[in-house]
Amino acid sequence: MRASIALTLCAFSLLIGCGGPAGSAASNSKLIGIWLTQDTTSSTPNIAVQFSPDGKMECDIRSQVMLMGGQFVITGTWREAGDTLYTTNNDMRIDGLKFGEEKDKQKILEVAKSKLGMGVEKAATIKWLNDTQFTMTQGSDVSTYTKRPGS
Repeated sequence: MRASIALTLCAFSLLIGCGGPAGSAASNSKLIGIWLTQDTTSSTPNIAVQFSPDGKMECDIRSQVMLMGGQFVITGTWREAGDTLYTTNNDMRIDGLKFGEEKDKQKILEVAKSKLGMGVEKAATIKWLNDTQFTMTQGSDVSTYTKRPGS
C-alpha cells in the first residue's frame, strides 16, 4: 500500500514536472507567483506551484486519497526558454501525514525519490491561455494552471 501511494505521487510529480536549473528564471516572467490546479476527477491531487524570481520553486501536492490529508512538498529550481519550462526536483518532504509513523513517512519518501530522479532536468511545453491561465504538457499529459489571485 505504501509503495503504491509513493508511486502514485511520483506519477503526479512527473506529470507536472516540478523543480529546474537555477539561474535562468527571469524576474519578469509571467510564471512568477502561485499557480493552482484543481482535483476535478478525484484521481488527481490539488497542486499549487510557486515560481520565484530567483529560479526556486515549491510544488505542494494535496490529496485526501494518496496522503490521508497530508501534503507532499517538492522543492527545486526552474527556468524557461520560449514555450518550454525546464524543471529539476531537488528535495521533497511529507507534511501532515495522518497515518502511520515517521518510518512510514520515510519509506514513502525513499520510494518517491528513487522514482522521481532527483536532480534530473525535465522539460514541459507551456501554452498561455490568458494572463492568468496556462496549460503544461509533458508527453501525453496536459494540466491547466490558474494563477492564485494576489500572487
